[in-house]
Amino acid sequence: MEFVPELAEKYDLNVTMGAWIDADLDKNRREIESLIELSNQNSPTIVRLLVGNEVLLRKDIIPDQLIDYIREVKTRTWRPVSTSETWDMWLAHPELAEEVDFIALHILPYWEGLSIDAAVNYVFYRFNAMREAFPNKPIIITEVGWPSDGQPFKNATASLANQAQFLRQFLNRATEQKITYYVIEAFDQPWKVELEGSAGAYWGIFNADRELKFPMKGDVTPMPDWQAWATGAAVLSIFLMALFLFSRHRRLKLPGKIFFGIVANLAASVILWSAAVAAQQYQTGVSLVFWTLLLLMQAMAVVILLTESMEIAEVLWHRKGKRTFKPLQPPADFTFPKVSVHLPIHNEPPEMVRETLEALARVAYPNLEVLVLDNNTKDPAVWEPVQKDCERLGGVFKFFHLENWPGFKAGAINFGLEQTASDAEIIAVIDSDYIISPDWLKSMVPYFEDEKVGFVQSPQDYRDRGLSTFKSMCYWE
Repeated sequence: MEFVPELAEKYDLNVTMGAWIDADLDKNRREIESLIELSNQNSPTIVRLLVGNEVLLRKDIIPDQLIDYIREVKTRTWRPVSTSETWDMWLAHPELAEEVDFIALHILPYWEGLSIDAAVNYVFYRFNAMREAFPNKPIIITEVGWPSDGQPFKNATASLANQAQFLRQFLNRATEQKITYYVIEAFDQPWKVELEGSAGAYWGIFNADRELKFPMKGDVTPMPDWQAWATGAAVLSIFLMALFLFSRHRRLKLPGKIFFGIVANLAASVILWSAAVAAQQYQTGVSLVFWTLLLLMQAMAVVILLTESMEIAEVLWHRKGKRTFKPLQPPADFTFPKVSVHLPIHNEPPEMVRETLEALARVAYPNLEVLVLDNNTKDPAVWEPVQKDCERLGGVFKFFHLENWPGFKAGAINFGLEQTASDAEIIAVIDSDYIISPDWLKSMVPYFEDEKVGFVQSPQDYRDRGLSTFKSMCYWE
């Protein structure tokens, strides 16, 4: 602090010198003594003194203690003395105004939650109201400004454009009205995040690297290095399209390619936009971990999004997929080989299994057997109704109840293989909640006429899609 007056004189600046006052009385004493010692030096740059900054707002000490400090400094120095407080503290403590040589006023519309369009008018409204409240005291605005980033506060939004708008409008009006003011502040102070939240770091006209944030005239670009980020987004989107699209472009029609390209570009833009936001902010250890995790989760979400988008594009705009197969219609002289249908169940609701069994009974296939393989269901009230349904349907249905059987579902299927009819040529496996269409086997079995085919999987879908909007969405997905 002792070097400030000399530096100010070098650059033709004046100094309002202050003492920091808080609840630590010993430290307060040291601050007061230092302020008095420095102010009594014969320096023409020191024009006024401040004893404390928002001391009453923070409730660090009581008004009488602050008044005692002010009186002491006034007694031991010859320069004008005051303390800095918000406008409401001055109005709440008029006795304080009687003790000071001038009113040092803080007006910060951001912290009062005002919109940027109302902010400057509000500053001058409060300033003029203070003039009326204290007509015999000079008034200096010792804190006025707007942050360029940080959390919103009520109707106040912190942004570079809003900071530029506020300062440009305020400085012009303050010059016209010849008001003495101090803009908070010259440089961003990242350490204030812990005291004031994220907005506390961004009140400077210059950033923490001593770079001017915006010009005082002309356009303001919220992201000055947007071209670099846009280039990065373009490169990433091309990479994503190459990764997912170029290997399948022959199977997609043009609308499908356009659709996927739009999704890839949007995904790349979101990731790069998030990275740009993080890069423009001052990071702590905690926030750095947060942003790293956020970007990693975004990257994983993008992979899922692009996979789903490719599937949608292939369904809606495919030419002919390599694995697009339709149900086959067998020729009139086709000989249907015997099929052994295996239905493994465990502790399944008998009403649900009954629907599956009745659907199998309606299958229009001339040569099959159905093996119902119940494994390890302990409650007879669960498995016996299924056994009775098999007996009722008769014919091709055979029921097996396996107690203490190893291998779970796979163990039941292995048992089924041992019980399969010797003349069965094809084995079909279904789950206990499948409702099979009557033409299922007739449509699928002919594929095995091709000797290269050893396995056929049929498409499955939701049968209760009409019960709710959610299930309808699952069905269409």
